[in-house]
Amino acid sequence: MRIRKPLKIKNERELPSELRKEAQPGNYSPSNTKPKLAIIQTYIPQYKESFFNKLQQRGGLEVCLIHGENQTESREVVTNQNLLFDTRSIKRTYRVSFLGFEIVFQRGVIKALRAVNPEVVVADGTIGILSNFLVGLFCKITRRPFVVWACGWEKQKSGLKIIVKRFFYHLQAVLADVFIVYGSKARDYLESLGVDLEKVVLAQNTVDTDEIFDRYDYFVQESRKLRMQMGLTNKRIILFVGRVNRYKRLDILLGAYRVVKSRLRDVALLIVGDGPELDNIKREVARDCVPDIYFRNMTFSEVNPYFAMCNLFVIPGLGGLAINQAMCFSKPIVCSEADGTEIDLVIDGLNGYRVEPGNEEKMAEAILKIMSSSATQKAMGEYSLKILKERATIADMVENFQKAVRLSLDRKTTKARR
Repeated sequence: MRIRKPLKIKNERELPSELRKEAQPGNYSPSNTKPKLAIIQTYIPQYKESFFNKLQQRGGLEVCLIHGENQTESREVVTNQNLLFDTRSIKRTYRVSFLGFEIVFQRGVIKALRAVNPEVVVADGTIGILSNFLVGLFCKITRRPFVVWACGWEKQKSGLKIIVKRFFYHLQAVLADVFIVYGSKARDYLESLGVDLEKVVLAQNTVDTDEIFDRYDYFVQESRKLRMQMGLTNKRIILFVGRVNRYKRLDILLGAYRVVKSRLRDVALLIVGDGPELDNIKREVARDCVPDIYFRNMTFSEVNPYFAMCNLFVIPGLGGLAINQAMCFSKPIVCSEADGTEIDLVIDGLNGYRVEPGNEEKMAEAILKIMSSSATQKAMGEYSLKILKERATIADMVENFQKAVRLSLDRKTTKARR
């Protein structure tokens, strides 16, 4: 076996203090059959819990999750008690706002990595997490593969923000051995920045499709009870599920619903979620006296029966994961510009429509095309399920994530032999 010499550093004082303690190669060995993987997250989102567990169980990887404290008002989180593998909590996470960005720094992340001593490190690609750039530098110095897990979506089209974001994306490209992206839009965006597509792996972000399929009959049964309890037995239901904030553009959905309601008297709109804009939305509904709009505040684990009971799922603004959830239940989709994954999941005229952002008229038109025909709803819903099973199951996500980790190890081995 070839033994690498320690990395030579001419001037150790030039390194950040946390990196001075370990300027040696990691324990990387391409012969390992079950590589040790450290995944760094600022918090543990609830929807990723099952993915992390399945990655440990099925992915041929020894997983360790390094995370910040799960204290936030705007996101549903889980505790590490729900996870089936090693976790490390970083007690100090600093957050500030600057130029409209949320800047995050996780103090102690390098210390945690040194304790775990992984063969591969995966970090969130959100460019506002400045400590992850330190992680990338640490991986370069210690010769560990560094994988960036990125959505690749950006709402800014021009101006100072986009210049700043592209600068940091270029920096990520220098540090990263491999990128894991949510969809083809993110992949194409990285290509536009000059990233070699050979180091980009597409792993569709998704929900626990296994659980939904296993409990499908139960969710359908619960949905029928909900319809009766809410008095919606004879209604065609339009559903929105998600965080209620200004980025979700529920104002656009309400405007479109008014048009749809004027033509289809038996439709109803069901809004499931909570957030800072919920009270404003309720006041608008009360002021305009638009009938058959219902609100429910449910957690992530409680929403599946609502997907089962609807006829159409609509996401008028940002989001994405709820699209996958609706597709599990064979529902047609109407969406705008979400998080980029909609390009791969929603095909115009086949399983729904993608409409121009902020256009109430086009959204109403798309909703009417689907809701006016039960046959269209059924056909489009079946196509939604077909697309999901082909591209975005939890098994696909685990398999592609594992592929990215193996690719990072292979690329590191190739570089070492040169």
